[in-house]
Amino acid sequence: MAQEIVQNLSLSLDSLFSTIAPQISSSFTEFIIFTLGIALYGIIIYNFYRFVAKRDIFHFEFIEKHRISKPQKAHSKFFNFSLSLLKYGIIFPILVFFWFVGFSLILFFLAKSIDTELILLISITIVSSIRITSYYTENLSRELAKTIPLTLLGIALFDPGFFSFELVWQRIDAVGVFVPKMIAYVFFTIIVEWILRILLFAKRKVFGRGQITLWSYKKEELTE
Repeated sequence: MAQEIVQNLSLSLDSLFSTIAPQISSSFTEFIIFTLGIALYGIIIYNFYRFVAKRDIFHFEFIEKHRISKPQKAHSKFFNFSLSLLKYGIIFPILVFFWFVGFSLILFFLAKSIDTELILLISITIVSSIRITSYYTENLSRELAKTIPLTLLGIALFDPGFFSFELVWQRIDAVGVFVPKMIAYVFFTIIVEWILRILLFAKRKVFGRGQITLWSYKKEELTE
């Protein structure tokens, strides 16, 4: 269906430009499609990798202000525990699944020679590696999160038939067989994140937030 829409759009553009500018009509459609496609891909990857590479991904400012303004209240510990449970027990698993699906779709489109099961394994490995490195330094996790999608794009551009919607739909149809493995993969990443959060909490209790250790750097928040 999607392939037919793209083909019909391409034919319409060819017909239009053959009338307006016959000298460039043979390549103008491809030029427009490739330019917009790469630009859109870049924008998506830019926002996606910055999100997945953040160590502290939750910013509930109104809740945090309430927690900080009333630290002595009897209910504060229970409130903090409930907030952590909400963030890392409910929302974070959803985000992991979203990241997992995102990287899987990228590989579905751009890694034609790899079978579906291996793509799913590579995708969750990428997500887990990014989350682990974000606790070391976010600069490294951002580089890791963007390098793989952009490298795949560079390789795919030199393959004349790298966009195969038929292959992508075949892979999506086959995903159902691997649902148990996908759940196990996502659960593994969640466990890794919980362990890292506990270690970070222990580090802050022992050294405080301002110390430079394996887990933090003074220039961590510098932009690229």
